Amino acid sequence: MTYILIILWYNSRSFYSLAINQTLGMIRQWQEMIWRIVIPLSKPIIAVLILFAVVRQWNGFFDALIYLEDEKLYPTKIATLYISLQENV
Repeated sequence: MTYILIILWYNSRSFYSLAINQTLGMIRQWQEMIWRIVIPLSKPIIAVLILFAVVRQWNGFFDALIYLEDEKLYPTKIATLYISLQENV
């Protein structure tokens, strides 16, 4: 009886090992597909999102004008605005 239990335990262990290897193989295939197809197709979208984020940060001078009282803390965009206004006057 003990011999049969050992054989069943060993067979089940090898079965689970085989199942895990097959699962890892499928995960590897999905990962390869993502890196070869999805990521290259997403590069323009990622670039546009980064550009929008940079432009939003650059044009964030309205928030600074509303919330900041100390002129030393103003972003560079407000400083260039003040310089251009002084030159025009």
